[in-house]
Amino acid sequence: IAQSAVYGALRKSGEPHPLFGFVKPNVHSNLCASLELGKDATATIAKLKPFAVKGTEESKAEAQDILDALDQTQTYLTKQILATAGQNPPLAVILATQAAKTFPRNRNFKEIQARAKAAAGQALPVFLKIYDIQAKLAELEAKGEQPKKTDLKKWYPIACSAEKKCNSAKKSFGDRLPAAFLRLEDLVQTVKAELEAQGAGEK
Repeated sequence: IAQSAVYGALRKSGEPHPLFGFVKPNVHSNLCASLELGKDATATIAKLKPFAVKGTEESKAEAQDILDALDQTQTYLTKQILATAGQNPPLAVILATQAAKTFPRNRNFKEIQARAKAAAGQALPVFLKIYDIQAKLAELEAKGEQPKKTDLKKWYPIACSAEKKCNSAKKSFGDRLPAAFLRLEDLVQTVKAELEAQGAGEK
């Protein structure tokens, strides 16, 4: 019953913010407006700290809640990226890069990023290109827009080239295909199918 009540309350609260979860800034909403994953949060954190010790009770409580949430987010991101690194090293690199940009003083993210890059190896540059195409397709879909034909003509050869690299890796590694190439292959097939559904590759 308690669990159901909590989940119900969370649903009413809307989607959690990527950095401070279900904390809803009110007093410090302007200060937190620029906070997002991938952008340096150092300056905002520095500005929030004095508010957590001085001012009205509401202001202090909210500032401390936001600071606590940002600390929890760093812990959560660390665990999430480490868990991802074993299964999907290229994606772990992307997540660690975003986290390192957001919290540059947290050395953990840079260390994890370096380890994930080593595990991703030769699959990483190709993965980044295909991941970028997927992100652009998702952005267009969210807006209810279709990709331009010029973009499809540009993106489809990249996907086809990535598919060839995956096939080449299969021949080279055989049954010992690294996890990075397995995840790359999954991503390439998904994005290639999405592009073809939009009309890419048609003569």
